[in-house]
Amino acid sequence: MAFRFTAKFITGIVAVVFIIVGGYLFGLVIKSVISSINRGEFEWGLALLVIGIIALVVIIPKPRLNGRKKDQ
Repeated sequence: MAFRFTAKFITGIVAVVFIIVGGYLFGLVIKSVISSINRGEFEWGLALLVIGIIALVVIIPKPRLNGRKKDQ
């Protein structure tokens, strides 16, 4: 029982750290895209941002919601 609680706690901490670091990096990307508007490179920055988001959506596995129960 204690192991389950510890595993969930560590997983929660790691998830929070990933969310914070990911949000920071995403903010840096948005900041660089916005600052590139003045340089005329906005189209390339926006295209790379969209490609990156699509790649992340494809790479990250989606959870499967099965309608069946394990005991059936």
